[in-house]
Amino acid sequence: MQEKQLHAYIDEIKIALLELAETNQTDFQYKQLEKYFGTQLQILGLSMGDQRMLYQESFSFSDLALEEKLKIYDAVWKQSTIYEVRFQSVFFIIKNAKKLDPNLVLETINSWMETVDCWPHSDDLAKASCIAGIKIPKQYKSLIQEWNTSELLWKRRQSAVALVRERKAFVDVFNWKELEKLFLNLIDDKTYMVQKGLGWALRDTGRIYNQELLRFLDKYATALSTVAFSTATEKIDLSEKEVFKQKRIMHRKK
Repeated sequence: MQEKQLHAYIDEIKIALLELAETNQTDFQYKQLEKYFGTQLQILGLSMGDQRMLYQESFSFSDLALEEKLKIYDAVWKQSTIYEVRFQSVFFIIKNAKKLDPNLVLETINSWMETVDCWPHSDDLAKASCIAGIKIPKQYKSLIQEWNTSELLWKRRQSAVALVRERKAFVDVFNWKELEKLFLNLIDDKTYMVQKGLGWALRDTGRIYNQELLRFLDKYATALSTVAFSTATEKIDLSEKEVFKQKRIMHRKK
């Protein structure tokens, strides 16, 4: 695909979103969304419903092969500085994660993770990575472990959040010992977004490894951050949660 044609496709998506934003213009303070999402990208203020509706409409390249469209959406992600424009790439990779070569999906997502700067993009890419990754568990495990110790906070968060997107990830990709190692690598992380992701992963691990989770909480209740602990214990028995809370209280009094 020629560079000129590629840029034309990117502009087509961008212009469609800008026109939709102008049509739906409101007095909403977009700066509020920037703070909520934690992004430095420009925000047009479009609802997720409007964004999905636009994605489902036909573009001039809609009839191209999936692999060719992936090249377009890869360029869209890498060249755009608009939040909603990038989300068109996210919609594409989620919808087609089962159809494309799973190795190609993971490779693409890993490259996009280099420039992720907000949780909505990160969390939906986690979903896509898991859909593809459970088809190639060995490669997916390796990628999750790589993300787990990355210098990039969104990759570290991804190493936890990706696990909660598909129940099969717990069973088919990681055993408990491997999960525990991932969790321990994040337990001292100072970033709120990573700690929130850790809490979700621990909470959802309990659906499969209930007794293992309780033993983990018994051992590390005092080491978990407030947000990780409160999220991790959302679905456990209240009496057990109270025991762990008392451990944390006594630890703080020392």
